[in-house]
Amino acid sequence: KDSDFAKYAYKNNINYIDCETAVRYDYVIGRINDGEITITSCYDKAKSVTIPSEINGMPVTSIGQSAFYYSKKLEEIVIPDSVKSIDSLAFSSCPSLKSVYIPDSVSEIGSQAFSCCGNLNDVRLPESLTQIPACCFENSKALMEINIPKSCTEIGESAFEGCTYMEEIVIPDGVTTIGPNAFRGCRCLKEITIPDSVTRIGSEAFAGTPWAEKN
Repeated sequence: KDSDFAKYAYKNNINYIDCETAVRYDYVIGRINDGEITITSCYDKAKSVTIPSEINGMPVTSIGQSAFYYSKKLEEIVIPDSVKSIDSLAFSSCPSLKSVYIPDSVSEIGSQAFSCCGNLNDVRLPESLTQIPACCFENSKALMEINIPKSCTEIGESAFEGCTYMEEIVIPDGVTTIGPNAFRGCRCLKEITIPDSVTRIGSEAFAGTPWAEKN
Protein backbone atom coordinates (compact mmCIF):
# COMPACT_ATOMS: atom_id res chain seq x y z
CA LYS A 1 0.00 0.00 0.00
CA ASP A 2 1.34 3.41 -0.93
CA SER A 3 2.42 5.67 1.90
CA ASP A 4 0.76 9.04 2.44
CA PHE A 5 3.92 10.74 1.19
CA ALA A 6 3.97 8.61 -1.96
CA LYS A 7 0.40 9.66 -2.70
CA TYR A 8 1.29 13.29 -2.05
CA ALA A 9 4.31 13.04 -4.31
CA TYR A 10 2.27 11.55 -7.16
CA LYS A 11 -0.45 14.17 -6.80
CA ASN A 12 2.09 17.02 -6.82
CA ASN A 13 4.32 15.68 -9.60
CA ILE A 14 7.26 14.89 -7.30
CA ASN A 15 9.52 11.97 -8.11
CA TYR A 16 9.32 9.62 -5.14
CA ILE A 17 11.53 6.57 -4.61
CA ASP A 18 10.39 3.71 -2.39
CA CYS A 19 13.56 1.84 -1.42
CA GLU A 20 11.68 -1.47 -1.27
CA THR A 21 10.62 -1.30 -4.92
CA ALA A 22 13.42 0.81 -6.44
CA VAL A 23 16.08 -0.53 -8.80
CA ARG A 24 19.10 1.17 -10.32
CA TYR A 25 20.93 0.65 -13.59
CA ASP A 26 23.73 2.93 -14.73
CA TYR A 27 22.24 6.46 -14.84
CA VAL A 28 18.57 5.51 -14.37
CA ILE A 29 16.37 4.54 -11.44
CA GLY A 30 13.24 2.46 -11.83
CA ARG A 31 10.28 1.21 -9.83
CA ILE A 32 9.08 -2.40 -9.74
CA ASN A 33 5.36 -2.97 -10.26
CA ASP A 34 3.90 -6.44 -10.84
CA GLY A 35 7.17 -7.80 -12.18
CA GLU A 36 7.72 -4.93 -14.61
CA ILE A 37 9.82 -1.79 -14.31
CA THR A 38 8.95 1.84 -14.89
CA ILE A 39 11.86 4.25 -15.23
CA THR A 40 11.22 7.04 -12.73
CA SER A 41 14.31 9.27 -12.74
CA CYS A 42 17.76 9.91 -14.10
CA TYR A 43 20.96 11.33 -12.65
CA ASP A 44 21.09 14.93 -13.77
CA LYS A 45 24.70 14.83 -15.03
CA ALA A 46 24.02 12.21 -17.69
CA LYS A 47 24.64 13.28 -21.30
CA SER A 48 23.85 10.01 -23.05
CA VAL A 49 21.50 7.42 -21.60
CA THR A 50 20.69 3.94 -22.88
CA ILE A 51 17.66 2.56 -21.10
CA PRO A 52 18.06 -1.21 -20.67
CA SER A 53 15.37 -3.61 -21.90
CA GLU A 54 15.45 -5.32 -18.52
CA ILE A 55 16.85 -4.85 -15.02
CA ASN A 56 17.43 -7.79 -12.69
CA GLY A 57 15.57 -10.03 -15.12
CA MET A 58 12.44 -7.84 -15.18
CA PRO A 59 11.34 -6.03 -18.36
CA VAL A 60 11.44 -2.25 -18.57
CA THR A 61 8.02 -1.43 -20.00
CA SER A 62 7.45 2.27 -19.38
CA ILE A 63 9.06 5.64 -18.81
CA GLY A 64 7.26 7.36 -15.97
CA GLN A 65 5.89 10.84 -15.46
CA SER A 66 8.63 13.49 -15.41
CA ALA A 67 11.32 10.78 -15.34
CA PHE A 68 13.85 12.90 -17.25
CA TYR A 69 12.24 16.29 -16.66
CA TYR A 70 14.76 19.14 -16.89
CA SER A 71 17.75 16.85 -17.31
CA LYS A 72 19.91 19.79 -18.32
CA LYS A 73 22.82 17.86 -19.83
CA LEU A 74 20.93 15.05 -21.53
CA GLU A 75 21.71 15.05 -25.26
CA GLU A 76 20.81 11.54 -26.37
CA ILE A 77 18.39 8.88 -25.20
CA VAL A 78 18.11 5.29 -26.45
CA ILE A 79 14.75 3.65 -25.74
CA PRO A 80 14.54 -0.16 -26.00
CA ASP A 81 11.75 -2.02 -27.77
CA SER A 82 10.55 -3.42 -24.45
CA VAL A 83 9.02 -0.01 -23.62
CA LYS A 84 5.29 0.27 -24.32
CA SER A 85 4.48 3.74 -22.98
CA ILE A 86 6.05 7.12 -22.28
CA ASP A 87 4.22 9.11 -19.63
CA SER A 88 3.45 12.82 -19.50
CA LEU A 89 6.34 15.27 -19.13
CA ALA A 90 8.81 12.36 -19.38
CA PHE A 91 11.41 14.38 -21.31
CA SER A 92 9.97 17.86 -20.99
CA SER A 93 12.32 20.81 -20.64
CA CYS A 94 15.53 18.95 -21.53
CA PRO A 95 17.38 21.89 -23.13
CA SER A 96 20.26 19.84 -24.58
CA LEU A 97 18.27 16.91 -25.99
CA LYS A 98 18.83 16.70 -29.75
CA SER A 99 17.43 13.42 -31.02
CA VAL A 100 14.93 10.76 -29.98
CA TYR A 101 14.21 7.43 -31.65
CA ILE A 102 10.99 5.92 -30.31
CA PRO A 103 10.60 2.21 -31.16
CA ASP A 104 7.42 0.74 -32.61
CA SER A 105 6.71 -1.04 -29.32
CA VAL A 106 5.56 2.30 -27.88
CA SER A 107 1.84 2.74 -28.46
CA GLU A 108 1.12 5.52 -25.97
CA ILE A 109 2.80 8.85 -25.28
CA GLY A 110 1.59 11.23 -22.57
CA SER A 111 0.93 14.94 -22.84
CA GLN A 112 3.90 17.33 -22.88
CA ALA A 113 6.28 14.37 -23.12
CA PHE A 114 8.80 16.31 -25.26
CA SER A 115 7.65 19.88 -24.71
CA CYS A 116 10.10 22.75 -24.30
CA CYS A 117 13.10 20.80 -25.61
CA GLY A 118 14.74 23.75 -27.33
CA ASN A 119 17.40 21.83 -29.28
CA LEU A 120 15.35 18.77 -30.26
CA ASN A 121 15.54 18.52 -34.05
CA ASP A 122 15.42 14.81 -34.85
CA VAL A 123 12.44 12.68 -33.77
CA ARG A 124 11.28 9.31 -34.97
CA LEU A 125 7.70 8.45 -33.94
CA PRO A 126 6.55 4.82 -33.67
CA GLU A 127 4.37 3.26 -36.35
CA SER A 128 2.06 1.98 -33.60
CA LEU A 129 1.10 5.46 -32.35
CA THR A 130 -2.57 6.38 -32.79
CA GLN A 131 -2.52 9.80 -31.13
CA ILE A 132 -0.03 12.62 -30.81
CA PRO A 133 -1.10 13.95 -27.42
CA ALA A 134 -1.73 17.49 -26.26
CA CYS A 135 1.35 19.72 -26.09
CA CYS A 136 3.60 16.78 -26.98
CA PHE A 137 6.23 18.92 -28.74
CA GLU A 138 5.01 22.36 -27.71
CA ASN A 139 7.77 24.99 -27.86
CA SER A 140 10.39 22.52 -29.07
CA LYS A 141 11.51 25.27 -31.37
CA ALA A 142 14.32 23.51 -33.26
CA LEU A 143 12.08 20.77 -34.64
CA MET A 144 12.06 21.41 -38.39
CA GLU A 145 10.28 18.29 -39.61
CA ILE A 146 8.57 15.18 -38.35
CA ASN A 147 7.01 12.14 -39.98
CA ILE A 148 3.58 11.45 -38.54
CA PRO A 149 2.94 7.68 -38.66
CA LYS A 150 0.13 6.26 -40.79
CA SER A 151 -1.38 4.70 -37.68
CA CYS A 152 -2.15 8.14 -36.23
CA THR A 153 -5.79 9.26 -36.13
CA GLU A 154 -5.54 12.36 -33.95
CA ILE A 155 -3.17 15.28 -33.47
CA GLY A 156 -3.87 16.74 -30.05
CA GLU A 157 -4.33 20.28 -28.82
CA SER A 158 -1.15 22.37 -29.09
CA ALA A 159 0.80 19.26 -30.11
CA PHE A 160 3.29 21.28 -32.17
CA GLU A 161 2.47 24.80 -31.02
CA GLY A 162 5.49 27.07 -31.06
CA CYS A 163 7.68 24.81 -33.22
CA THR A 164 8.94 27.95 -34.91
CA TYR A 165 11.35 26.35 -37.39
CA MET A 166 9.00 23.71 -38.78
CA GLU A 167 8.63 24.36 -42.51
CA GLU A 168 6.47 21.53 -43.82
CA ILE A 169 4.10 18.93 -42.45
CA VAL A 170 2.40 16.03 -44.21
CA ILE A 171 -0.62 14.75 -42.33
CA PRO A 172 -1.24 11.15 -43.38
CA ASP A 173 -4.50 9.73 -44.61
CA GLY A 174 -6.31 8.29 -41.59
CA VAL A 175 -5.98 11.31 -39.33
CA THR A 176 -9.50 12.50 -38.52
CA THR A 177 -8.90 15.19 -35.89
CA ILE A 178 -6.51 18.12 -35.60
CA GLY A 179 -6.88 19.74 -32.20
CA PRO A 180 -7.07 23.45 -31.30
CA ASN A 181 -3.76 25.32 -31.59
CA ALA A 182 -2.09 22.16 -32.93
CA PHE A 183 0.37 24.10 -35.11
CA ARG A 184 -0.21 27.57 -33.74
CA GLY A 185 2.79 29.89 -33.92
CA CYS A 186 4.79 27.71 -36.32
CA ARG A 187 5.94 30.84 -38.10
CA CYS A 188 7.96 29.04 -40.79
CA LEU A 189 5.26 26.52 -41.67
CA LYS A 190 4.51 27.17 -45.34
CA GLU A 191 3.44 23.77 -46.66
CA ILE A 192 0.73 21.61 -45.08
CA THR A 193 -0.88 18.54 -46.63
CA ILE A 194 -4.29 17.77 -45.13
CA PRO A 195 -6.01 14.57 -46.33
CA ASP A 196 -9.74 14.11 -46.92
CA SER A 197 -9.90 11.87 -43.86
CA VAL A 198 -9.70 14.94 -41.60
CA THR A 199 -13.21 15.81 -40.46
CA ARG A 200 -12.48 18.08 -37.52
CA ILE A 201 -10.02 20.96 -37.19
CA GLY A 202 -9.94 22.82 -33.89
CA SER A 203 -9.89 26.57 -33.49
CA GLU A 204 -6.64 28.40 -34.21
CA ALA A 205 -5.05 25.09 -35.30
CA PHE A 206 -2.80 26.85 -37.83
CA ALA A 207 -2.90 30.42 -36.49
CA GLY A 208 0.28 32.41 -36.99
CA THR A 209 1.61 30.26 -39.83
CA PRO A 210 2.43 31.49 -43.37
CA TRP A 211 0.19 28.69 -44.67
CA ALA A 212 -2.83 30.08 -42.81
CA GLU A 213 -2.17 33.58 -44.14
CA LYS A 214 -2.31 32.44 -47.75
CA ASN A 215 -5.21 30.04 -47.27
